[in-house]
Amino acid sequence: MVVPGAYQDFDSAAVFAPAMIKSEDISAIDNFINGVDGNPPIWGIIVTTGENGSVSHDQENDYATEGTLVTVTATPDDLYQFDKWIGPVSDIYNPVITINLQENTYLKGTFRLQT
Repeated sequence: MVVPGAYQDFDSAAVFAPAMIKSEDISAIDNFINGVDGNPPIWGIIVTTGENGSVSHDQENDYATEGTLVTVTATPDDLYQFDKWIGPVSDIYNPVITINLQENTYLKGTFRLQT
C-alpha cells in the first residue's frame, strides 16, 4: 500500500488505514459473516516508513485472513540503518519480522544514520 504523503507519520497512517481497508471491502460485517460461515476473518496490513528507507510485506494484498504469517521487511537507504519498528511487534529492533495476523496491524519502520 502506498500511503499518501499527508499520511506518512504513524498516527495519521492509523487514521488513514481503516478507510483503505474499508475500500477493499474488509469490514466488521464481512468478518462477522466470515465467522458465521466458518471462515477466518480478514485483517488489514498497513506498513509505513519515515524517511531514509522503505518497508514491505510478503502478501499479495494489504490484507490477509486471520492466522496468516506475514513477513515484514525494513530496507534502509544508503548511509542509513534500520532503527526500530513502531507498532505491535515483540522484536522492535529486528528489520525482518514475522507477524501472526490476528487483527488489523499498523507498523512503521524508522531509520537512522549509520554509526
